[in-house]
Amino acid sequence: MLKGKIKRIIAILLVIIVVAIIVIFMVTPSHINISRSVTVYCTKNGANKILNDNSKWMEWWPGKKAKDFEFNSIIYKPQLPANNSFRIMIGFGGDTAQSNLNIITAQKDSVFFLWSSIIYTGNNPLKRLNQYKKTKGLANDMDTILARLKFFLEQSQNIYGININSGRVKDTLLISLKKTVDHTPTTQDIYLLIDKLNNAITANGAQATNYPMLNITNPNDSNHFLIHVAIPISKPIKETNEITIKKMVPGNILITNDITGGNYTINKAFEKVQAYVTDFNRVIPAIPFQSLVTNRMQQPDTSKWVTKIYCPVY
Repeated sequence: MLKGKIKRIIAILLVIIVVAIIVIFMVTPSHINISRSVTVYCTKNGANKILNDNSKWMEWWPGKKAKDFEFNSIIYKPQLPANNSFRIMIGFGGDTAQSNLNIITAQKDSVFFLWSSIIYTGNNPLKRLNQYKKTKGLANDMDTILARLKFFLEQSQNIYGININSGRVKDTLLISLKKTVDHTPTTQDIYLLIDKLNNAITANGAQATNYPMLNITNPNDSNHFLIHVAIPISKPIKETNEITIKKMVPGNILITNDITGGNYTINKAFEKVQAYVTDFNRVIPAIPFQSLVTNRMQQPDTSKWVTKIYCPVY
């Protein structure tokens, strides 16, 4: 009698186990497709610069950073270098899965990141159920990682080394003065012209509405340099043979943060703005210029000069 009961219990348990296994195989597929995406305000070129630099991953990664990258006990191993499509190996437990992070152009000023992977759950029912649970958490983790990458890439400082912001031209009325010199322009050369403009502003009862503006060019790489200075003013004044009125179109303009340093630092900042313009396929319709926040005649220490760079674009 007892043996009969034991046999029935064993039979029932076997049925339960079989049913459980069947249910597991019914509700958990043999492979799970994970696909997460995000749109980012940057360019393919900018994104590739960051994703191909292991040290940059260290800056934006939301989890632990050592030899590999870890987040919520899952290991991610980017396979570098790459271009527009990055293979990232994902290790959880004793298993490894391949994923691909693709960069797709969305619009002129943005890209679409698509991160996808196929996780094989296996034939072992317990492992299959465990893998299924892990992939649910993995999808959420991928969302978090993409959000962190988006935040990092949308800060121009992280890609170009300086903050570059889009704005609108506000100072549309300027007085302007040009001079060609046969040597590298000195601070004295520049402020001799700026002083002439300031004297004209005072003599005509106007006011300067912003800092002096400066552009220096070296036509045809000759030994001559063209110095072009301007000052935004509050109202039109009388033109002379030297001083002219300029009217700026109130269009789009790129504006950097404060650049601290001398001519070398300023020239490097101009190169970074040009890289930004190239990456975003923008067009420069008028000359870019320096806004001289610091009066350089009063501050001889070039390491303390503060300058902003303005670059009209469309």
